[in-house]
Amino acid sequence: MAILVLVATLLLLAAGKLSSGTSSATSLPLIGSAAVYGSDNDIAALLAFKAQLSDPLGILQANWTAGTSFCHWLGVSCSRRRLRVTALALNDVPLQGRISPHLGNLSFLSMLNLTSTELTSSIPLEFGRLRRLKFLALGNNTFSGAIPPTLGNLTSLESIDLWGNLLSGQIPKELQNLSNLRHINLQTNYLTGTVASDLFNKTSLLRYLNLGNNSLSGTIPRSIGHLRMLQSLTLQFNNFSGPMPPSIFNMSRLQYMYLRASNSLTGTIPGSNSSFNLPMLQVLSLSQNRFSGEVPFVLLQCRNLLALSLSGNLFEGQVPAWLGKFPNLRIIYLGFNKFVGPIPSALGNLTNLLSLDLSACMLTGQIPPELRGATQITELYLNDNQLTGALPTFIANLSELSYLVLVNNNFSGLVPMSLGSSGAFEFLNVAGNHLEGNLNFLAALSNCRQLRFLGLASNRFTGVLPDYVGNLSSQLQYFFAGKNELTGELPSSLSNLSSLSDLDVSESQLSGTIPEALMMMDKLIYLVLSGNSMFGPIPSRISMLCNLEGLYLDSNNFSHAIPEWCWKPDQLTIPYDISKQHIINHTSKHISAR
Repeated sequence: MAILVLVATLLLLAAGKLSSGTSSATSLPLIGSAAVYGSDNDIAALLAFKAQLSDPLGILQANWTAGTSFCHWLGVSCSRRRLRVTALALNDVPLQGRISPHLGNLSFLSMLNLTSTELTSSIPLEFGRLRRLKFLALGNNTFSGAIPPTLGNLTSLESIDLWGNLLSGQIPKELQNLSNLRHINLQTNYLTGTVASDLFNKTSLLRYLNLGNNSLSGTIPRSIGHLRMLQSLTLQFNNFSGPMPPSIFNMSRLQYMYLRASNSLTGTIPGSNSSFNLPMLQVLSLSQNRFSGEVPFVLLQCRNLLALSLSGNLFEGQVPAWLGKFPNLRIIYLGFNKFVGPIPSALGNLTNLLSLDLSACMLTGQIPPELRGATQITELYLNDNQLTGALPTFIANLSELSYLVLVNNNFSGLVPMSLGSSGAFEFLNVAGNHLEGNLNFLAALSNCRQLRFLGLASNRFTGVLPDYVGNLSSQLQYFFAGKNELTGELPSSLSNLSSLSDLDVSESQLSGTIPEALMMMDKLIYLVLSGNSMFGPIPSRISMLCNLEGLYLDSNNFSHAIPEWCWKPDQLTIPYDISKQHIINHTSKHISAR
C-alpha cells in the first residue's frame, strides 16, 4: 500500500498537480483523490464534526463540499509539507449542536478555535489525543460537565480558553503538566472546590491567568506568586479565603491584579519595600473583601497605576494624600471603608481622573476647591459621609461630570444655578442633605438630555415645582423630590417626561388637584403623592396607568373614591416608604455595579 501511495504521489508531481513546497488550489487533492499522508482520516473527522451540527445558516453546507479541497474549506488550514489539517478556526460562526469526539483524530492539529459557535455537550475526552495542539479556544458556548483531565496530555499547549461556559467540578490537577502554557482563561463557569497547591509549579511561562467568576474556594495557591512571567491575574468573584500569599505582591512583571469580591480574603497589603514590588502594575482591584490596615505608602512605587479599587474592605486611617502623585491615575474606588478625615486636596492634581468613589466612609469637612483640577472626571461618589458646607460652584464647570451622588451628607445652602449647564449629567442625587432655596436650578438641568435619575428628596427646598420641570430630559426615569417644603400645584408639564417610571413628591405642602395630563404617563410604575394637601377627585382616567404597581395618595384631602382599576389589588401591596427606599436602592445599585 505504501508503494502505491508513493507511485501516486510521484505521478501527481510529474503532472504538476502536487507541489511539495506549496498548497495552492491546483496542487491539493479533492476528496475523491488518493489519500496522501493520512488526509482521509482528517476529512472523515471533519465530516463527522459537521454531521453533529445543525448549521442554521448553511455556512458549512455551502462550503464544505466535495467540489472543494478540504484544505480550502471555511476555517480549515493545512500544512505546507503534508496535506494534514493543522488549524480549525470557526469562531463566531453559528454552528449549533454537539461537538464531535472525532476531532480528536486530527493528529496534526495545532489550533482549535470554536469560540462563540453555540456548541453544547461536554468537552470530549478524545481531545487529549491532540498532542500537537498549541491553542485551544472553546469560549462563550454552553459546554457542560467537567474539564477533561486528558487535557493534561497536551504538553505542547500554550493557550487554553474555556471561558463563558457551564463547566463544573474542580480544575483537574493534571493541568500541572502543561509546562508550555502561557495563557489560561476559565472565567465565568461553575467550577468549584479548591485549586491544587501545586497546579502552577511547572507553568513558569504563564503570562495570563483568569479563574474569575466561578465558585472556587480555599486559599489562593502560593505557586501563583512564583509565576515570574505573569502579567495578568484574575481571581475575582470566587470564594477564596484567608490571607493572600505575600509573594503575589512581589511580581515584577504583573500589570493587572483582579481579586474583587472573593469576600473572605483577609490581611494587609505589605508595607515594606522588601515584600512589595509591583513596578509594572496598572490595575489593582481588591474590592469587597476583608483587607484591613492602612493603604501602604509603598503603593507609590506603582508609577504606572491607572486604577485603584479597594472599596468594601476594612481599610482605615485617612484617604492617602499621596494618591495625588500618580500622573496617570484614572479610577479611585475607596468607598465603604473606615476612612476618616477630609478629602485630600491633592486629588485635584489628577488631571486624568475619570472616577472617584469615597462613599460610605466617615469623611468630614468640605469638598476641597482644588478638586476643580480633575477636569476629566465623569463620576463622583461622596454619598453617606459627614461632609458639610455648600455645594461648590466649580462642580457645574466639570464639563464631563455625568454621575454625581452626594446622598446623606450635611451639605447646606443653595444649589448652584449653573448646575447642569454642561449638559453631561445622567445621574444626579443630592437627597438627604440640608439644601435649601427654590428649584430654579432645574432650568439649567434641562440641558442634560441624557438625565435618567434626579434625586432631590429629604432637603429643605421651598417654593413651587416650576412648570419648566417638563423640559427635563425625555430619558428621565426617576424623579424624587419628596420630604421638602414645596408648595403650589403639580405642573401639568410633568406629563412631558414620557419615560418616567417613578415619581415621588410626597410629604411636602403641595395643594391643588392631580393634573389630568399625568394620566398619559403610561410608563409610571410608582406614583407617590402622600402627605400633602392635595384635594378634589382622583381622575377616573387613572385606570389607564396599567403599569402602575404603587399608588400612594394617603394623608391628602381627596374627595372621591378610587376608581376601578385595570390591575389586580395585590399589585398595590408595596410598603409606604417608597420615597426613601428608592433613593437608597437606586443609588446603591449604581455604586455596587462597579
